[in-house]
Amino acid sequence: MKPLHSLSPQIALLVTALPLVGFAFAGDVPTPVERFNLADANTSGTLTPAEFDTTFSPALSKGQRKKQFRDADDNADGEVILGEWLGYLRDLVLKDPSSTPTEKFEVVDGDVSGSLTLEEFALLLPGKKALIEFRKRHLMADADNDNLVTLGEWLDYLADPQPDTSGIPFRKFDLADLNDDDGLTLEEFANVYPPAVKPNVLLKKFTGKDANEDDVLTRDEWNPGGEGSL
Repeated sequence: MKPLHSLSPQIALLVTALPLVGFAFAGDVPTPVERFNLADANTSGTLTPAEFDTTFSPALSKGQRKKQFRDADDNADGEVILGEWLGYLRDLVLKDPSSTPTEKFEVVDGDVSGSLTLEEFALLLPGKKALIEFRKRHLMADADNDNLVTLGEWLDYLADPQPDTSGIPFRKFDLADLNDDDGLTLEEFANVYPPAVKPNVLLKKFTGKDANEDDVLTRDEWNPGGEGSL
């Protein structure tokens, strides 16, 4: 773990405020889920405002702690569940320029499995790109081709973001075809475009290519006379 003085004030408070005595951890620092469990004193599965406050240093004012709780309590029901806590912590870490690659990996690993799905991996990459751009990088990082990226693979990718890509299908059709069934549904077709593209625009483009109107694009419909590379 990096020295506490190098962390942003908010994250440093999250790390130092938790009562670690009597709790065994696999590493030097509790995972995000372990931090939540430590704060959940009554083991209810949720954090009340008082429990949430224990994740912060007393140096934070009452008003500041209330604001942090409101930010974390997405549905404003007066309690913070694990998913809300993980999302809140994730936003803090990803926005902090001093966060390490390992810290970022841990906060996007939502199911604490030790590996990242495509959706989790995409959270580590900047910008609002088309999903196929994120999938290309996920495939590049996935050295053992199991559709998951471990911490080691993530760190290796950062050290060499242009690994050997021989054998990886980088055509847009292939990248959009998430279930590899050689056809694109409307939902998969949307993966080719940035999130900002409106649904009605996507539908118009899709139906314009769907020659037999079966709601699935084949490679020939995608790129008539070509190899599906456009």
